[in-house]
Order: sequence, then C-alpha cells, then structure tokens
Amino acid sequence: MKILFIARYINTSGVSTHMLTVGKGLISKGHKVALMSGGPIKNARAEKLFAEFDKNGFEIIQVPFLVEKTNKIKEGLSYLISLPIGLKRIREFNPDIIHVHWPVTSYLAKLYTKITGKKFVTTYHTSGIPKHFLHRKADYAIAISSELKRELVNRFGYNKEQIKLIYNGISKDKFNRKPSEGLKNNIKMQLNLPLEKPLLGFVGSLNKKKGIDILLEACSKITNVDFHIVLVGDGDKNWLLNLINKFRLDNKISVYPFQDPVKFYSIFDVFVLPSRKEGFGLVSIEAMMMGIPTIRSNVEGANDQIKHNINGFIFKNEDLQELSKYIRLLLQNNELRKNMGQKARLYATNKFSADIMINKLIQLYKEILE
Repeated sequence: MKILFIARYINTSGVSTHMLTVGKGLISKGHKVALMSGGPIKNARAEKLFAEFDKNGFEIIQVPFLVEKTNKIKEGLSYLISLPIGLKRIREFNPDIIHVHWPVTSYLAKLYTKITGKKFVTTYHTSGIPKHFLHRKADYAIAISSELKRELVNRFGYNKEQIKLIYNGISKDKFNRKPSEGLKNNIKMQLNLPLEKPLLGFVGSLNKKKGIDILLEACSKITNVDFHIVLVGDGDKNWLLNLINKFRLDNKISVYPFQDPVKFYSIFDVFVLPSRKEGFGLVSIEAMMMGIPTIRSNVEGANDQIKHNINGFIFKNEDLQELSKYIRLLLQNNELRKNMGQKARLYATNKFSADIMINKLIQLYKEILE
C-alpha cells in the first residue's frame, strides 16, 4: 500500500514521534509511506526528528503550512495557499490511503477523496480539539483512548461504526529492558544522583499543562521519607525555579534537558504523570514497559493504561492529597513497588507494543480499501 500522512508540522510532541514509529513499522512491512507537512518548527530537537523521517525511508512532501504560531487569519491563509500545491502533490504520490494526523489539515484529504472517490482516516491525538472551519469528518476516525472515542461521537458526530480504538504503541526492543543494579548505579553516578535514595521521576514538557506544579507541591507535603525527584524535559526555567524555591525542594530535585529517556527510566523507582490534560500519555506506557510502578492523573488514557491498585495508581486530577498519598505508599514499600512494576511491565508489553498498533492499523487500511 501507499500511505500518505498529513500533519501541519513536525514538533517534539507525541504526535510527531507517533507518526515516525508507525511509518517505520509500515515501511518495514513493505508499504510506501509519505509525510506531507510544513516541515519542522524552529527547534533543534524538532529539526533532528524531522530528519529521521527522511533517514527512515519516508517520502518527504513539504507544503506551505505555517509552522510558527500566528494569528488565525494568517494561519487560514496558509491553508488556502497550500490547497492547490497540496492537491497537486497528493495526485503525484497517488496514495491508496490518506491518514490525517492534524484534523485541521483534513480539508485537503476531504477534497482529494471527493474528487477521486477514495477514502481517508483521521487519528485524533487529543481531546478538546477546537472546531475549525477547515476540519472535515473522515470516513473513519481513530481514537487513541476510550475518552476520546466518546468525544468523537458526542462532539463531532461520528457514529460508533466509523471509530476504531487503536492505542498508541511503543517499541518493545527499546523499552522492555531490565537493567542490572550495576548499570543503574553507573547511570546514577554519571548523573550525580544519590545511590541509596528512591528516585521519583517525570519525563515530558515542564509546564502547567503537564502538572509539574501539582507534582512538586504534592512532593513538598511528603515528610519523613527520604527520596529524590528527577525531572527530564524542557520548559520555562524561571517558572520552574520559582516553584522549586516556593516548595523548598532545591536540595531534593535534579532537572535535566530532554534526551533519550531510557537511561532515566532505568533508574526511576516511581514514575508520575500529573497532567491536567493528555492525549494518551505515551510516557506512562514507556515507564510501565520498563517495569516502573506509575501514578497518573485521571485524564485521557489513564483508565486504558492503568488498573488502579493493581499495576499502578490513578489519582483525581489536581488532588494533591491523593497524589502525595500514593507517592508515599510506593516510596515506603519496596515489595509493592516491585510487584506493581512487574504487573505494569507485563500489561504494557501485551497491550501497548508498536507491533500490535501497526497490525491493527494495517487491518483498518485493508477494511477501508475493500
């Protein structure tokens, strides 16, 4: 099959890494995949990620979608200017399937499929997507969480038969690892982290949407437990420093710029995703597949990923007391951490591997083409 992915741009979000993972899997199975976008945002990590698409065999199709933040008029004009160019490039690639990953770009897919009689599918990667005059319903929609599936019915008018629930998946080769104690200690020494204290970790954007303020305030309420916080990601340094000082955590926290998270997962004893809002929360299943007991806020994806009190904990969004209770419980109980981590690894490996996701996607493509 020839499959065309469409997105507004490539950034450092889970959507961009998801497209890369899916496309690599499809190409490895003999399919041809092209990426149509405005290119990367002006960010070194995004530019590096964009280069990975080309390196891994994608055909790259750039159209003049705006990649920087701007007002709605300029954004709308860029989409209209891109229309004839986009249609021409789609015709040249001649895809069997168009797969939209940025709903506002669905106008291109809708017009092309209306002309050709073909069909297209859109993956909705987050809830609460603002309605846009260029957004068009697809023939099929993919929801990445149960909450999102319900929203597509209630908000966008899809019928249940049009929606496929396909969870995001990750590479078992990359994340299903069991590092030795020696390796863990070496990594801790390289990072100048304490060897004996349990490590509470987070990976992702360091901002309010991800609930970093919630996490730090909850940690500040945990007394008589000796632990260390490790944050891996990028964000507003001044905002973060003010939080650290406000909650008097400067002696028990380490912050690292975003990088390959595997070495950090290797040393975390507990992982927390305290987001106020999520699409799916890919980092949770990365941590789970690495055998880390995980605590999540009860936003999108949490109930699909975690069986509460079995392979992790789910706390009420923004509930500091509940979050601190679960953190304390895991930090103080080595056996509970071990048991939950084992169950988390098994559950994530059996349910959220990239192979499972790609096979379900290929099956959907075949159904669309029948």
